[in-house]
Amino acid sequence: MKLYPLGHRQRTHAVSGVFEVPEIREKTLSALSTARCVGASLCAVRAGSVIGTLCAGSGGECGDVTNDTRFRVASVSKMATASIAARLASSGGLSPDADAGEALGIALRNPRHPGIPVTLRMLLSHTSSLTDGEVFSLPDKPLREAAADFCWLDDAPGSRFCYSNLGAALAGAVLEARSGKDLDALLRGTWDTRGSYWPQRLPAEEKLADQTELFPWPAVRYRAAQVRSRKLPAEGPCPGEHWRVAHGNLCLNAEEAARMMDGILRREDLQAMSRPHAAFGNRDPMITEGLGLFLIRLADGKTFRGHQGLAYGACHGVFGDPESGISLALLTSGCSLSRRYVLTELNLDMLRILRRMGETCGEK
Repeated sequence: MKLYPLGHRQRTHAVSGVFEVPEIREKTLSALSTARCVGASLCAVRAGSVIGTLCAGSGGECGDVTNDTRFRVASVSKMATASIAARLASSGGLSPDADAGEALGIALRNPRHPGIPVTLRMLLSHTSSLTDGEVFSLPDKPLREAAADFCWLDDAPGSRFCYSNLGAALAGAVLEARSGKDLDALLRGTWDTRGSYWPQRLPAEEKLADQTELFPWPAVRYRAAQVRSRKLPAEGPCPGEHWRVAHGNLCLNAEEAARMMDGILRREDLQAMSRPHAAFGNRDPMITEGLGLFLIRLADGKTFRGHQGLAYGACHGVFGDPESGISLALLTSGCSLSRRYVLTELNLDMLRILRRMGETCGEK
């Protein structure tokens, strides 16, 4: 199969399971080609078992994309962070409705509404009234110093949806503060993964993809080798220093991402993630926010779970179908980010392919 992302021929390196069904394989490869995908790894999981994989194209300096290639998953990280919170809350390890500022040792209050505490639930559901502002473009600072630069809506915490990377990042710091463990330890306590919120911690022999922005012209915006050469973060909980990673820095492979979605569909301790919290409104009429999770309602009423990740030109999508029990992860090293609302055209194609998988494999 040919993909022409940059005018170069890209090979399909591996196809197995449900992706061997001619219709599903052709639809998948056509979607990748239309999106001018540089490289992609896909995995489908059902009831704990891998039912299909597909790898195509390049991950940059790490070489051909294979099943074990890891990607910085961008905002899919928020789903992982929320799953850790849901598990801790289910076991009594924390209260999602407690004052998050108390855990962090800062006054995390909207100055226009000082009497309303910001909670972990608000941070994870994007209802905290925090906005991103320029805090991530400023030099690295400890949390206590950075808090002075936080920007807030006029609306009261809990009253309005506003997608906030900052809020999701602070949620990770709250988890470290409340649990006494760092994010990677919490991740491994929730999921069977060797992934990490810090690419520097990945073993040198593991492949981590570069990520390429195609427009306005092709350029590598995330050089994995460069990022992995940075100073290793201290082991153990350090919420005041680790507060900038939980929103988008997690590195996973496609199977780990698909298994995570499979667990969210099936595990009792994670069911709270699927409770609706706030609609995206005009930003995307299809989506309601759960707890670090998109609830995606199609025109015919069918609802999927999942999350999208966009960064440095890469488009990732991890989605689950509660009816068929199939979860699908797409991780890419660069592609078209064309979209009308929140979900890209490529991820809308993935939802259609996931739906077709359910019809092909039968209901669970």
